[in-house]
Amino acid sequence: MGRTYPDPELVHKAAALLDKAQRPVIMAGTAVWWCDAAEALRELAERIQAPVFLNGAGRGCLPPTHPLFFTSARRKALEGADTILAIGTRMDFRLNHGQPPLIPAAANVIWFDLASEDIGANRGVAAGLAGDVGVSMQQVAEATRQLNQEEWLAYIRTEERRGLERDSASMNSDAVPIHPMRFCREIRDFIDEDTTVVGDGGDIVSYGGRVINVSKPGYWLDAGPMGCLGTGTGFAMAAQIARPGQKVLILHGDGAFGLNGMEFESMVRQNLPVVSIIGNDGAWGQIKHPQRALIGHATAAELTPGIRYDKMVEALGGYGELVERPGDIRPALERAFASGLPACTNVLIDPEKPYSRSTNVAV
Repeated sequence: MGRTYPDPELVHKAAALLDKAQRPVIMAGTAVWWCDAAEALRELAERIQAPVFLNGAGRGCLPPTHPLFFTSARRKALEGADTILAIGTRMDFRLNHGQPPLIPAAANVIWFDLASEDIGANRGVAAGLAGDVGVSMQQVAEATRQLNQEEWLAYIRTEERRGLERDSASMNSDAVPIHPMRFCREIRDFIDEDTTVVGDGGDIVSYGGRVINVSKPGYWLDAGPMGCLGTGTGFAMAAQIARPGQKVLILHGDGAFGLNGMEFESMVRQNLPVVSIIGNDGAWGQIKHPQRALIGHATAAELTPGIRYDKMVEALGGYGELVERPGDIRPALERAFASGLPACTNVLIDPEKPYSRSTNVAV
């Protein structure tokens, strides 16, 4: 299949902007995976010595062991950047629609995407490269001199360390109900590099994206920028068929589970041992908390606390278990996968720990 090439003049314009950049940042997303461009992403990052942050299915396109891979310093990096490379990702609610304070008004945005109509949405660009993002990255890297950004990277490494230190208390919390960060840390510590993680939820998947890293392209799947909840079970079944013998784990919100949880019957019938772990806070949390902040109360955003989704999966022929204490999460996951059945690990998390973001995404 042929690949579409960017406009050569815009390649040189992007290279000229990068030659002058002192604080570049790469924000890479789903199109990097679609274009099989993980290697091109690594080469470009190393050429311009920019910190790399990943979202959507871009997760895994740079391994967490790479020295230019960062997670916790994202806000500080974007707020301080003079040049932002948006590669295969949209300037949507995840990036404050491309606006300050997260995205500086004076920053040069170099945008790489498959479709020209997606470039510049919500935020203008200094250079927009439409075409295969792998080809575009490769050509820009070849046109750009080797950069040295050690002072900038030292600042980002310091902020990354500080961010991880700030998160440490919540990731190690023994509180009951369980803190969502501890919930996600237990998942992070349990999975291996061959585990496919499917995100299907609101706040809990935002927490997951902050804590859980995957090591290979295509091993993080989620609903994308439109946030189409309920897709997780279908994604997971497809992943299990494509990767027999490997772990497939759905990170579910309880609201999202309720949309297509009956697909566990399909999994039982087709012998697909997918495991769902639910962050059960008894609410549509991504709606409930912004409503409270804006109008003082929540409307149509509450679910019944403590619903036994695990019992439902058991009734469909799978394995289910309820977890109420943080130290029991990992053993429960081990039993779920050892069962060889489609399984639900239903974890009761703290309903008063909303994910903090710069944009209210739903009210």
